[in-house]
Amino acid sequence: MKVKLTDRKLVSQYGAIISVLCGILSVVLIFVDVTEHETFCLLAYVMMLAIIYFILFRKANRLETARIKVDRVSLEIKYGDLFKEEGLKVIGFNEYFDTIVDEKIISSKTLNGMFLQRQEISCEEINGIVLNDAGLQQNRLDVNENRPYGNRQKFKLGSTIKYKDYLIVAFSKFNERNDAYLTIEDYFGCMVTFWNEANHAYGGKNIAMPLMGAGITRIVNGNKLSPQDILELMIMSLKYSNAVFAFGTKVTIVLPERLKKEINLFDIKDVVYD
Repeated sequence: MKVKLTDRKLVSQYGAIISVLCGILSVVLIFVDVTEHETFCLLAYVMMLAIIYFILFRKANRLETARIKVDRVSLEIKYGDLFKEEGLKVIGFNEYFDTIVDEKIISSKTLNGMFLQRQEISCEEINGIVLNDAGLQQNRLDVNENRPYGNRQKFKLGSTIKYKDYLIVAFSKFNERNDAYLTIEDYFGCMVTFWNEANHAYGGKNIAMPLMGAGITRIVNGNKLSPQDILELMIMSLKYSNAVFAFGTKVTIVLPERLKKEINLFDIKDVVYD
């Protein structure tokens, strides 16, 4: 179970319910005499408390949606299909903004690969935007002249361009073997940059994004990050980005179904980051 029986938040939630029930029971006992059935009533009460705790415990472990307020942003976390979401959908690319789906540079099984293979997507148009977008050119880094194929111009992590109903972000570094990787510092800095760039590009639309880095991107600074860790880093990066979205802006983090056993939404639910 993701949520343990002794989970502090669960116990606290249970305690709040018990306080209300005790208050109601105190009022009822003023008018009702249960002396003749005292043992039965006590057993029934204890059983009811146990059932309530079991229901809360079961609900906490089956939670599939969490809603959080982060400054002006209404952040929703849920399971589903990113491509079916409304608004702007975020797709992570590598630092070169490569568009070659050849199982070497980009795998067809990744979200990046599936995006590039969709019928309405034109790799030529994306490459053209990468070459000509004025804002993106300010985020140029060095040119990798030794790269045998794929794009050679590197861009700052978090650099973002808008293409149709998508926000395309330079999310991961690439080594000479075309392995996507990041350090935790890279990850947090990338996400902070992304939030600020998305703030200028979203045009008042809702934003939907995947769990960034939960695919094949490797975190290489020695600490293994769980999907739960990555989710919490994403939330904290939004908090510390200082991006000023309009009041009521909705951001949805869409989680893959395969991570249901690994992510505990109960620990995140209803948290407010003012």
